[in-house]
Amino acid sequence: MKQISLDKFLGYSREMNDVSSVVKSFELMEVLYREVFTPKDLGASYTEINYWDKQGIISTHREGDDKWRNFNFMDYIWIKIVIELREFGVPMKKIKKLKEEVFSPFDFGDTKALYKIVMEQLPGILEMSSETEEYKAEILEFMKQGPEKAFKEFTYFLFMITQSLSEKIPYSLQLFKDGYWLWAIEGTAVEWSKEDLERKKYGTYISVSIVNILNEFMLDPHSAFILSELRILRGSEAQIMKLIHEGNYKSIHITFKNKRIELDLTKRHDTKKRMCEIVREGAYQDILFKYDDYNIAAIENKVKIILDKDK
Repeated sequence: MKQISLDKFLGYSREMNDVSSVVKSFELMEVLYREVFTPKDLGASYTEINYWDKQGIISTHREGDDKWRNFNFMDYIWIKIVIELREFGVPMKKIKKLKEEVFSPFDFGDTKALYKIVMEQLPGILEMSSETEEYKAEILEFMKQGPEKAFKEFTYFLFMITQSLSEKIPYSLQLFKDGYWLWAIEGTAVEWSKEDLERKKYGTYISVSIVNILNEFMLDPHSAFILSELRILRGSEAQIMKLIHEGNYKSIHITFKNKRIELDLTKRHDTKKRMCEIVREGAYQDILFKYDDYNIAAIENKVKIILDKDK
């Protein structure tokens, strides 16, 4: 894959010097590397994980042959991608090559110039952040190490995951028959090179939806326990998913941000999936969970949960 400019990959505007997307990636980085998943959470057997580890497809970083460590969210997403590629019969050799490339450092171009802009805007962006003061201080200290150390761990894969989470960008990974790969944004026209356009038009490739992997994770009842530790969702969003997984509600009323559209959902087999999509899109203004005992759980976008009794 050819190097992608920062402008195209992140929507970063060099003219406006807007680096908020880059800073959001820094905010999420520490969270994404928290090891909160056990091997049982990954959807792969111990035998598969052992084999992939030996083949260099994943990195378990075990302390000994008889000990397992927990995995982080980056590991989780990558292993889900590996599982899908293996289901399509993609050879291990091509998956290993793909891993080496997607986990390679992102090409920022002029890192010194970008670092200067980030450091100028970072205090203001962090001031508006909902993170704790302690965590904000950690980010500032991390960035003060300088451009080489600060940008060292920023890979293509990390950027794709952070942008999918923070900016709700629906990324997909496309792997071609010859091992070439591209990122695609679902429903969006990307300015591909002439060569890449020819590949997409006439080539054979497998597309793995990152959005689908994230949605399936959120739909898993077990994720309700992990989400609170990961903090990949805002507090209100995590609370919504918790109430959905508990399943004690009678109906749900959603008001969207334009206030022209309202939606009522009753408890059905597809309600959880629909609510997951609404949370991911982030277009709601407030959500009311109604219960048989006339209690109401009211959640407003970006605001903590409020419980109203006996309405």
